Amino acid sequence: MSGLTEVLAGVRPAGDRSEPTGWVAPRVNLLPRSTISRRAVRRAQRGGALGVAAALLVVAGAWAVGSTHAGNAQAELDTAEARVSALRAQQAQYAAAPQTLRALRTTEEARATAMAQDVSWAAFVGTLSAALPAGAWLDGVQATLTADDASTAPPADPVAAAADAGEGSITITARSTSYEDVAAYLDALGTVPGVADAYLMTATMDSAQAVPVVSFTITAQVTDAALTHRFDQTTDSQEVG
Repeated sequence: MSGLTEVLAGVRPAGDRSEPTGWVAPRVNLLPRSTISRRAVRRAQRGGALGVAAALLVVAGAWAVGSTHAGNAQAELDTAEARVSALRAQQAQYAAAPQTLRALRTTEEARATAMAQDVSWAAFVGTLSAALPAGAWLDGVQATLTADDASTAPPADPVAAAADAGEGSITITARSTSYEDVAAYLDALGTVPGVADAYLMTATMDSAQAVPVVSFTITAQVTDAALTHRFDQTTDSQEVG
């Protein structure tokens, strides 16, 4: 009754036109309790679904961030592995360098040995011809180089051997109009680089001609100064390998 009394307390009597004091419109929920309960359950389900969706969004964001970090780490790993592979390829490429350098040094040594007595003969003969007096001319030059045999035993007298040392010998045949030119040529040969111990072998004058001609032959030693040394090994090539 108390509830009905409270509701009726706000109802004005018939014909009463005065303004009610503290009047409250009645509110009555006429829905069945089962309907109200179902609506409450639905509201709870909607709230739970929204919470689950929010949680799924958070998990998806975390997964995306983790996937990005993992992808970056994998890319860095792939780059490092590619760099290692490139370095290994370079290492294999230069692995044969020491053997190649040793083979090159061996080849250079063989060439230096074979060309140890290399002489620029055109320049050498030109120098011999330029030393002739004005009234003489060159007929020919024959050269013989001494074999450089490293297996030869040392000489008993090194001083005498040094005095006789030479890379070979030459034989010069020439002609002139006087014996004086022959003597002058012998003196001139003493100043030609690469020539030593010039010696007159023969000198014969042919008086049957209108102008007498002296044919003469000179032998001399070829010294180290006549060699080009262009194939000698340098210090850098000897240190290779």
